[in-house]
Amino acid sequence: MENTEVDMADVLEGKVLVLASFRLKRCVECGALFPEKNGESRCPSCRRLSQELRQIFGKYRDVTHI
Repeated sequence: MENTEVDMADVLEGKVLVLASFRLKRCVECGALFPEKNGESRCPSCRRLSQELRQIFGKYRDVTHI
């Protein structure tokens, strides 16, 4: 990522400068929007919840949907 200087005069005049861009994706489980990374289909919260439930209930229980 390159360091971009922002001129206050441009800000006050309302000029638009793109500082970052990313793609949003909708989670297949909860429907929340999240920034797409590595082709994931679930948001970080759903991935974390699934991982925590697997730790609690073990690998033999299907805990992908609660």
